[in-house]
Formats: sequence, C-alpha cells, structure tokens
Amino acid sequence: MKKFGVLLSIFIFSTAIFGAERAVRLDRAARVPATLNKKLVPQGQEIFPETGTGGPAYLPSTREDNAVLVDSSLNGYGLLVGETNPISWEPVNNRFLIAYRQWAGETGSSGVIGAALSEDGGNSFFTYSNLNAGVGVQQAGRYPSAFATPNFPMIIWNEYGGGGGDYGGRAYYTYDEGEYGGEIFAPPADLHSDPTANDIWQGSPNVNYDETGNMYVNASFADWTDPRNKYLFRTTTDGAWSGTPLAWEPAAVLLDQSREFLGDAASNYTSNGTMNINDNGVGYFVVSGYWTDTLAIADHTLFIKQTTDYGATWSDWNYIPDQVLNNYFWEIFPDSIWDESASDWAVLDSDWTPFVNYDLDVMVDDDGGCHIVAGVLPSATGGVYPGWSEYNGLYHFYSPQDDLLTWDINPIGSLQNAWLLEDPGWQGVFPTIARDNSLDSTLYVSWYTFPDTSADIAYMDIMAVFSEDNGATWSEPINISDTEDPALDEIDPHFAGIASNGTVYMVYQMPDFDVPTVNPPATSEDYKCRIYFRSYDFPVSGTDIADEGGVRPNGFALDQNYPNPFNPTTTLAFNLPVNGQVQLAVYDLMGREVATLVNGYKTAGHHEVRFDASDLASGMYFYKMNAGSYSAVRKMMLMK
Repeated sequence: MKKFGVLLSIFIFSTAIFGAERAVRLDRAARVPATLNKKLVPQGQEIFPETGTGGPAYLPSTREDNAVLVDSSLNGYGLLVGETNPISWEPVNNRFLIAYRQWAGETGSSGVIGAALSEDGGNSFFTYSNLNAGVGVQQAGRYPSAFATPNFPMIIWNEYGGGGGDYGGRAYYTYDEGEYGGEIFAPPADLHSDPTANDIWQGSPNVNYDETGNMYVNASFADWTDPRNKYLFRTTTDGAWSGTPLAWEPAAVLLDQSREFLGDAASNYTSNGTMNINDNGVGYFVVSGYWTDTLAIADHTLFIKQTTDYGATWSDWNYIPDQVLNNYFWEIFPDSIWDESASDWAVLDSDWTPFVNYDLDVMVDDDGGCHIVAGVLPSATGGVYPGWSEYNGLYHFYSPQDDLLTWDINPIGSLQNAWLLEDPGWQGVFPTIARDNSLDSTLYVSWYTFPDTSADIAYMDIMAVFSEDNGATWSEPINISDTEDPALDEIDPHFAGIASNGTVYMVYQMPDFDVPTVNPPATSEDYKCRIYFRSYDFPVSGTDIADEGGVRPNGFALDQNYPNPFNPTTTLAFNLPVNGQVQLAVYDLMGREVATLVNGYKTAGHHEVRFDASDLASGMYFYKMNAGSYSAVRKMMLMK
C-alpha cells in the first residue's frame, strides 16, 4: 500500500476543534522529508537576489504554464489566509496590483511589504519595495491586501509589534501619490485613531464606488488579544479620490466576542471574519463560530451581518440555523464507514453535528445575494473528523438579499485528502471566490489540495470549479495548476474578486523546500516562496473555450511523466494552447530514438500518452516534444 494510496485506514482520528493535536497523528515523515528534496528553479529573473539588493525590474519571461513569476517572499505568510485581498484587477486600463511580503535576503526581515503592478494585462510586473520602511519595530508587515483604485494603487496591511495587547498588531495603509508608476508612495498611515488601543490583525478590506464616483473603504480586522473583538475601520471620499490622505472614522466594534460568541483569547472558537460589499452598497460580514447561548444555537455555524449603505450601518446577526445544517448534512455524511486498519465498522457519535470550518470566503452578486463558500466536516464530543469521508469539503451557501432566513446549500469539492495531511491540515485550506462581470449568474471557486491518492509523495495542486446558475450546481473540479509533478507545490491561491467572460485572475505561491526560513519548518509556508500570477479560461457557455468543447491551456507545457521512476509503464502529458503539429519521442542516453509517441496534428487542450517500456532496459531516458516554435526535454527513470 502506498503512503496515501488508501486513506480509509487512517481516517478515524479526532482532532480537538480548537487547535490541539490530533488524537492519532499522521506520520510527518510521509510529508516533510519527501518534499525537502523539492526545488523550484524559476526561468525568469529573480527580482531580489540573495543579497537583498536590486531595484524594481520588469520580468522578461514566464513559466511553461503561462504563470508569471512576480517576486519572492522570505516565507509564505503573506498569502496564508483567505480574509485578505492580495490581488486586485482594474478592468478599465487592464491593470493588476498585487501585495505581498517581499524577499529581502535570507538575513533580512520577513515582514517587508512589497507590491507589484502590471499595466499590460499581467504579462509583466513592475515591483515596489519596502513600502513599510521605518514603520514598527523591525518592518514586521503582515497579511497585505491590494486595491487598484482608478488613479492610485493602495495597500492595506497590519504590522506586528506596534500596537496594543499581546502581539501589538497595528493597521496601516499607503498609496502611490504619483498615481500609477509614480513611485511616490506616501508614508504608511494608521487606520486606527488610537493605534495602541487594540491588537489588530488579519484585515479583510474592501473598496467600492457609487454612481457619482464616491469611494468607500471598509476594513474589518480581528483583535488577537482578549476579548478578541472584530473591528471596522471606514473612510469615504466626496467624489473621486484625489490622492490626498484619507480620513478614517474611529474604530467601531463589528463583533463583540464576550457578549455574542463563545470563547475568549485562550479558547477561541470564532473565525477572523471576511467581508465583501458590492458597488450598490450591499455587503456582508461573515464569521463561523459558536453562539454564546449554545442551547439556542448549538452548531458551529455561519453568522452574517448585512449592510445596505456601503458599511455605514450594519444589521444584527443573521445565521444558518441548526435545523438547516443538520437536515442537509445528516443526509450527506455517512454515520458509519468500514475501517480497514481495525477490520471493523467505525461509527460517528450519536450526537454528531456538522461543523462549519474557520476558512471561508464571501461574495455579493449584483442583486445583493450572499454567497458563502466554507468547509464542512463532522464534529462530536469536542473533536472533529477531518477525513471521515469524501464529503468532507467545500460547500456553497446562498441567500437572496431580502431573505437571510432562507439558505440553499450545494457541494463544491472534497477536501478529505488535504485535511488528512498534517500540512496543510483541516484548518489550513481556504477557498477563494470570484464572480463574472460579463456573464450573468457565473461564479468561480478555487482551493488547493492533494489530488492524487496513488502518489508516493503528497503534492499540492490548485483546483477550481465554476457555476453558471448562481451556485445551484457546480462543474467537476478542474486541476488548473498544469503541474501534476511531485516536485512542485502550488498553494494559497487568491482570486481577484472580479472575473470577465470566463477568465479568472489569480495569485498563488510555490514553496522552495531547499530554503527553510523558519527553524524547524512546520508548514509549506515556512520556506522561501515564489509568487506567481496567472489567468485561467473556463469552458463557460458563450465563450470561445466552451465552443471548442474543452479547456484551452494558456501556454505550451510538457509535464513530468508520472509515475517516475516507473516500471514498465508511465504517462506523459502535454498542453497545447492552439491546434498544430506535435512530435513527442523517447531517446536513450546515446541520443538514439527508442519510441515515437506522437507525430501528427493535435487540437488545443490537455493530452496524455501512455508509454510502455517493457522491451527496454533499466536506466535513464529522455523524452522531447516539438510543437511549432516550442521545444522541451525531460528525463525519466525506468527501474525494473
């Protein structure tokens, strides 16, 4: 049995809901040592070399799957959480702005805030450095978000060590006073009128505009010190923003933890919270948690506040009732599953309930409807069952604007594989959601997971789905990473909130497991991470991709064969963005052709070829692909 070939033998373990260790732990040797040998070598220029010197530069090249290497980060904590908005698209001028924690050399700070701007539709990026220079105790920026406002790119983040409470979180913003490309970033300024009063972390900011051009900025932040309230910071402009400093209103309590929800700083059961508002002024702030009166609301469920005036006022809490959750998920999750390790049936506790996870995202459609994507898994007696069944995973919750008592629930995709692993674990995968501004009722959701349970090494790929009926039904999950290769992990994807005509825009990161930046590393984000931008075309009705009957890759690619090493068969895969002639052949170490796998016309799309080496001797072989001006060579090992 391969390490992750059969998961049912290791699924019966319970994890303390609130962050303690699992009762039965997966052997970490199955994950970390194998990936320590991974190494991603970018084909583009490294933005900031090991010395930490060097200035802004345009990237000249992209990877094979058409993902643009933007920059590097000392570790991956800038994109670690789903509440932030690290990528923003300004469609009028087709500009993209990305915010992240920037690589400043191996001995530099891990909290240098950087930004990247593209003015050519994401083909290349110009980088800005040290946006939080001189702030806080050591340039300790955390969790940045980006907003490509019409004239002034803006970044919002929090610093560690400059505020109040146990960790000193403090919220800041900056913007380019010289407009786009001006490189005149304003000194970082506080959002909080009393910045040492609270311990401010992990913001979920939004920027909106009404019909007259007024700008509204709303940012919810979590207080990490007891009693762990959530605060709202807000500013508005009279007409279009002229690039003058923004006047922020005093912090308002958006969630009163001790009065409304169960838990405190020592036992925290409430998510940080995420917010989204549309340009009509309708928006939602959403958390998952336990209500303070567990007799009235027993489940760990979703709680929602609504605004209809761009965040000026907010409703009381709405929530998804126990009856709605229980009636739906009691039909979904099986009460018992065969446990191979014990050769017996494993049975859920009789009082089990569905648990809505801490990782979630919210989006508002043009009609004011509330769309929430969140993970759901069974829970009982103070624990959860991360790998109970394939139904452990993401679900879509929808309610129209005027009826937050009615909720439709629909499945999106399984997270059982990822939740079974210690890294990322059941609290380590967040969804991201976008809506299409050209196609009515079309939504997109993405996440990352371990897709192949037959692999010897757990590798992470980015998955995505789309819906053309406002979330009532969803496509089968699509692997959009284009790198089904154990040597490469793609993690922490974030969509720009708006897509267009079937195309989504995203930022994600790839850890370099040869460069640990936290000692000892515990998660994939504890390594140097390279940050990538890419677009992806979905086969949505009415688009060219759908008319062609499939998903067209964004670029040429020749994947690593799988499995590798192999005996005696393996699969070779390649991508074509256009129709054309393709040659794919296998060669030995002497350069002699030993097999012709493809030699002819192929349509655009993803293709796989099975190679049987039964008649060949053990050893190293090469396979080469030619398609138009594209050429690539990879090696593979036959071991008999």
